[in-house]
Amino acid sequence: MRTFAITIILPPAAFLILAHVLPALLEAEWVMWMISLVLWLGGLAAIATSKWKPPVQIVAGVIYALLAMPLIPLTALFAVCTTGNCI
Repeated sequence: MRTFAITIILPPAAFLILAHVLPALLEAEWVMWMISLVLWLGGLAAIATSKWKPPVQIVAGVIYALLAMPLIPLTALFAVCTTGNCI
């Protein structure tokens, strides 16, 4: 459950909180990319330290690495749009 929370729930929740609490922070593109990178690496670390069997960790890590990197920045865009500051 911890791995699921870190990999799936944390990135959108972090961006939603940042967009509503510190909206100017997500306006800088490099800051958004750095936050995305930290969340992505955190997800990979959560998978690597999970109690799953090694083959399952490898498959989950590859799938997460390929799907999460393009999707995490989209959650940032969604978070900014929820504040009414959409493009």
